[in-house]
Amino acid sequence: MILEICLIMLCVFLCGIAGITDILHGKVFNKVLSFFLLISGVLVVSYYIQNSELFVQYIINLAIVIFIGYVFFVQKIWGAGDSKLWIVITIIFPYARYSKLEYELFPSMRIFVYIFLIAYVYVLLETLVKFILNPNKLKIKKKDGDILKDKNIIEILLNSFIVYIFYNICAHIFSLYYMYNRIFFMIIGLILASYIATISLKKKKIISFVCLCLHISILYSYSNTTIINIRQLLFSIIIVFSSILIRSVAGVFNYKEVCTSSVKKGMILSYGMILMFNKSRVKGLPTYTDETTKSRISDEEAEAIRRWEKSKYGESKVIIVEHLPFAIFFLLGLIFYIIREVVW
Repeated sequence: MILEICLIMLCVFLCGIAGITDILHGKVFNKVLSFFLLISGVLVVSYYIQNSELFVQYIINLAIVIFIGYVFFVQKIWGAGDSKLWIVITIIFPYARYSKLEYELFPSMRIFVYIFLIAYVYVLLETLVKFILNPNKLKIKKKDGDILKDKNIIEILLNSFIVYIFYNICAHIFSLYYMYNRIFFMIIGLILASYIATISLKKKKIISFVCLCLHISILYSYSNTTIINIRQLLFSIIIVFSSILIRSVAGVFNYKEVCTSSVKKGMILSYGMILMFNKSRVKGLPTYTDETTKSRISDEEAEAIRRWEKSKYGESKVIIVEHLPFAIFFLLGLIFYIIREVVW
């Protein structure tokens, strides 16, 4: 019990320090993660020597965390530091303290859910406040045009349909594992939806037809149940539309205008600014951004941007991406989980 308390406290201290560095410096430092891995190593090894029957489940849970953390980084849902922070927390957190069910393969998903719920509520509230203070900001154009433009309804319906069938196929194949790991399958479905969004409409139609045929064959092999549950399909479509609208509106307020003369190292430029720089002959200007922490500008690039202000195509203002210190949500989510699931 004392060993478990020590490991849990190490997780809390790690999240606290990571949250502070993310707020002050905009990143989670590898040296902080390495330090906590080093000082917790002996405790973790001792814990699983004493609880060897949990080791296989611990490894499965950790493998899933590594997979999701990597995919979320590749999909630019969060930064590399956030992925590594979550992996280190999973390594340190004592497996026996997870609140889990018999067929649950991914018990740390509960911490994951609390982290994202708190972050989601924060983003919504922040967006609401910013909209009240500056409603005209919704008119800002992003890289793909006006955020309120019409969406391709057919593509959205196909995306929803393919993901809906994916969930149904998983439910029939994995049975109890699907029932007790729905959040994990939901995450996989969302990742699938993000990938499908990059595929052409013609290919989506083919994939949709193939998925439907596969779905029919699987259902027929099990029983003669209804092929499509209209209520669930409509619900999935509503979720997709809501997700698009919320991400679009919230995304606008991630952008901020600053004076070109005050641009400094570490800022993240918007896509639109890179397009503006492409017309300029000023040397040293940034040529790429993915609007994540990987695209922080250097001292040299900041100096070039300040020179650009006085050039032919220069502007007195530039648009940057505001950094959301996501690591602080790890701390809040972990504390909430400990209070609700461990202590109670």
